[in-house]
Amino acid sequence: MYIGLIARRYAVALADFALKSGQEDVVYNEVQHLLDLYASNPTLKVALETPLLGNGAKQAAIVKLMGGSVSSTLESFLKLVFAHDREKYFQFILHSYIAIYKERHGVVNVKLTTVAPLGKEVEERISKLVMERTGGKEVELQATTDESIIGGFALRMDDLLIDETIATQLARIKREMTSKNNRIV
Repeated sequence: MYIGLIARRYAVALADFALKSGQEDVVYNEVQHLLDLYASNPTLKVALETPLLGNGAKQAAIVKLMGGSVSSTLESFLKLVFAHDREKYFQFILHSYIAIYKERHGVVNVKLTTVAPLGKEVEERISKLVMERTGGKEVELQATTDESIIGGFALRMDDLLIDETIATQLARIKREMTSKNNRIV
């Protein structure tokens, strides 16, 4: 069966269950924390997928990594995932849940790349501009720096990319110059 389909089904089930139990925000924060654990600890995926550990041990390991306690909704969901041997899809399920939560709550991801760090005031102004353009949706701005862009900025919002970096402009000029030179006989 298709990984994306399985992950989406489980994520929708988690989202619906969290909504009914009134723990949507709590579960969202826990899922983000779990994804951070996956990113910082590559052995977590291996440990969860090993058949040597039982379902109870896997669940206990996650609870311990999460600080000793998780919401009742997430605890029940972990039991479901491990009972149906869906550990290898767990990380995909978590990512799908984040996407579903953001979709349901109108949250927009924005990634802004600049050469130098921006101040909080500038980040807030950019967030406000994006919020106005998206009809008042909540904005999660992730500002990063990358010296290779030379100058300017790149802003990615869902499927939209605004690339006004100097590196991109130089590459465009180079392409135009070489394509024109190839046409001269």
